[in-house]
Amino acid sequence: MTQIHSVARLKQLVRAYYKVAGSGADKEIESRGRANGFVEALLLTTKITKNQIDQIIEKEHLEFFGMTREKRFQAAGNSDSQWVEKNWDKYDEPAYMRRPLRCKKKTKNHPSKLLIQANTRSPN
Repeated sequence: MTQIHSVARLKQLVRAYYKVAGSGADKEIESRGRANGFVEALLLTTKITKNQIDQIIEKEHLEFFGMTREKRFQAAGNSDSQWVEKNWDKYDEPAYMRRPLRCKKKTKNHPSKLLIQANTRSPN
């Protein structure tokens, strides 16, 4: 009886995640975390296997989206929207140099400032 209730709860959590999937909202991350945590708990505390959980998730996905996870993944890969690589150049400079230091006291004797000053001194 407990296993039946656990499966029903898993279905609820998976559906709740599918409702907010792709939104990028905090609710999506929270829902995914709850579902993943519940799956881990099921694996540890019941006789439900990973294959059975995968079947449950696949069935819920099929009912919710009308296609399997694999077909949906392929459909997303063939979409007209083109993936654009992000420009990561702004991260080439170390973080302590990109962000201003909060305290003036830190900037006077900050190791990076000392190193730069030591390298720029002309030899006598």
